[in-house]
Amino acid sequence: MHESPKDDEPHLENQGAETRHAEADSSDSELKKTRRELERSIQELEDCKKKLSQKEQALSELGDELHELHELHDSNPLNKKEAAVERMVADMQRAQEMATMGSWVLDVETGEVTWTQGLHKMFGQDPTCPVPTLEEQKSFYPAASWNAMIKAVARTCEDGSSYNIELETIRQDGSIGILHSIGEAERDESGRIVRLRGVAQDISNIKETEAKLKLALEQEKAAQIYKDQFLANMSHEIRTPMNGVVGFASLLRDEDLDSETRNEYINTIESCSNQLLKLIDDILDIAKIEAGEVEIYKKLIDLETLTHEIAASLEAIMGDKGKDHLRLVTRVPEGPERLRIYSDPLRIQQILTNLLNNALKFSDKGTIEFWFELKDESVDFFVRDEGIGIEPERIKHIFERFQHFEGTTKKYEGTGLGLSISKGLAKLLGATLTVESALGVGSLFRLKIPREAEAPTAKKKKTDSMPEGESIEIRSCTVLVAEDEEINQKLIQRILKSTPFKILTAHNGEQAIQTYRKHPEIDVVLMDIRMPIMNGDVAAQEILKINQDAKIIAQTAYAMQEDLEKFLQIGFVDCITKPYKIKEFQAMLNKWVERCR
Repeated sequence: MHESPKDDEPHLENQGAETRHAEADSSDSELKKTRRELERSIQELEDCKKKLSQKEQALSELGDELHELHELHDSNPLNKKEAAVERMVADMQRAQEMATMGSWVLDVETGEVTWTQGLHKMFGQDPTCPVPTLEEQKSFYPAASWNAMIKAVARTCEDGSSYNIELETIRQDGSIGILHSIGEAERDESGRIVRLRGVAQDISNIKETEAKLKLALEQEKAAQIYKDQFLANMSHEIRTPMNGVVGFASLLRDEDLDSETRNEYINTIESCSNQLLKLIDDILDIAKIEAGEVEIYKKLIDLETLTHEIAASLEAIMGDKGKDHLRLVTRVPEGPERLRIYSDPLRIQQILTNLLNNALKFSDKGTIEFWFELKDESVDFFVRDEGIGIEPERIKHIFERFQHFEGTTKKYEGTGLGLSISKGLAKLLGATLTVESALGVGSLFRLKIPREAEAPTAKKKKTDSMPEGESIEIRSCTVLVAEDEEINQKLIQRILKSTPFKILTAHNGEQAIQTYRKHPEIDVVLMDIRMPIMNGDVAAQEILKINQDAKIIAQTAYAMQEDLEKFLQIGFVDCITKPYKIKEFQAMLNKWVERCR
């Protein structure tokens, strides 16, 4: 007989209840265990706090004790004095460093020497190292200064006399410094010398400043002397030709003069005027060279052409000076190609012309030679004469300003600026100018110009010159003269009186612009550069806005090459400098009038 399933249900329920009771008992046990561990940790933490508090109390008590000890130390007079001494020593060391100085003490009995930190540092020594030995110190001074110092110290040891001397020192980089050294003896109660002490200061900077100041004073004095000499020379050089201009101009008033005498007076006035103009040009040149305002305009130069042009100019001058009996020999190296260099032709021509003019001036007989030689890195020009020559003691002054060289029987004209200008221009070109000479034999000048690679140059407006001797049919045209000076207007009108030109005038730049607008028939404008209200260069640019093909000629007292180049770049077609040379003035005006047709 089978057992019914319902009879097993109470038994199963009892088993589940027992299981739940067992699990609950296990959880309670773990919770109690965790609680006990937590209580132990809290207790340990409380113990640590107590120990920490005890240590803090002990530290506080120790700090109080240290504070009491510190106050006791500070209140001790001896300690206060020691601290004060330490501060004084530190202040002294800092003061010595700031003044670049140091001190030393020598104990005569023991021979012990002490140096301050400042003295160590003055000689590039580590202050923590021992004092250098005498043998080591010997290398700090040149022999003469070392011997002087040893003698001074020995004398102080012997008789107690103090010393105050300046010595040269050898710095670590090998340069020479200056040291101011003072020493004295210290005696005991019995008068016996027991110690030597001294102080040394590096006065190199002071000495350099003194030297610069002395040089500046000497330069100022020399500048004042130069200024006085310049004014005296200028007064003489200006008054001499002015005397000829004023004197012979007065003589021209004599109505009884014959034609030959009148022409002679006029030639003299022209010669004196040219001499004055040359003087002005020289003064401007030397002033611009000294101020560094001379511009160099380099281009490719044909040496053969340049040489022949300069020689031709000298031959013309030889005739005017009455020295056509002299022989001029020009030599050009032979070669299959044209010889050319890249440099400033105007400045080279100016230098060589000065040299040749000097050769002509100081030669009464013989030959003047002019040639050049082509080297690997330079072109060397030579000018040799058989003139009076130069005394050996004066050669070193030959390129100085206002050096007049006179013979025993005659005086030679000139400002004494030509060679100085030539030397300055040569330097600007990167060239050298030298001279060899013997009194009574002659002189040889050499201009050495470096050869340079050709550089690209900016294109400039072409200003073709009028072929010499070519005749031009003067046609009727209108010329605007912009000039503020009444005397210059009258001069231009007088020059053009015999021509069929119609002359219009303006006294400033604004008037020139207004007149040009009102008269479109104007063919050529003669524009003065410096005028009131508006200068000519500004007016010219405005006129070119009205007519970009306007023919404007600059008439100016600015004769420097860089000024003329600037005018051409602005848009002027040509330039003529004051004072006018009438034939050149007429030729230039005719050239541009012809091109207007």
